[in-house]
Amino acid sequence: GSTSRIPKYRRGGQRFLDLLTAVGAMSAVTDSQCGYRALSRNAIESLDLEERGFSVESEMLIEAKARNLIVTEQPIRVRYDLDGSTKGPISHGFGVVDRVLRIIAVRHPLLFFGVPGLVFILLGLFQGIETMEYYNRTTYFPIGDALLTIIFLMFGAVSGFAGIILNVMPKAVVRPLNGRQSGGRGFPGK
Repeated sequence: GSTSRIPKYRRGGQRFLDLLTAVGAMSAVTDSQCGYRALSRNAIESLDLEERGFSVESEMLIEAKARNLIVTEQPIRVRYDLDGSTKGPISHGFGVVDRVLRIIAVRHPLLFFGVPGLVFILLGLFQGIETMEYYNRTTYFPIGDALLTIIFLMFGAVSGFAGIILNVMPKAVVRPLNGRQSGGRGFPGK
């Protein structure tokens, strides 16, 4: 079979999903949504996949990276001029985005919560500086801008702390449990 041109809307959507999957897997691939896969016996036995839908492609790459499996890509031919899709590209895209964001939130909470938290803190600081400069120039205090500053800073702080706590908690819980199972002390000071 021949290869047909990828429609522009699909190309844009694929690039976005590739980027999102790369963030989740902490590894880049050129076509994360290609459903054509070949797996070794070790990979089949190692992967613990939960997805049953179209987002399994992203989950598979994220899980493979987490298990230190080698992922390589080979070029294939694809035809977009045939009607073979069982799901529309918009519902497919939103479904994959939803699932990949959930995977990132669970596996990389510091990235998922911390980065947006930092962005909101920076926005809050910028907004606060602008508010104070406006007040110094005019002696009028813009309450709306001040409230926006507070909202940005609070949201940023909560998001940042959530990322830190969710990043540390699994390690803090697993370490004591592993200590108990191996006959160790479990908690310091016991």
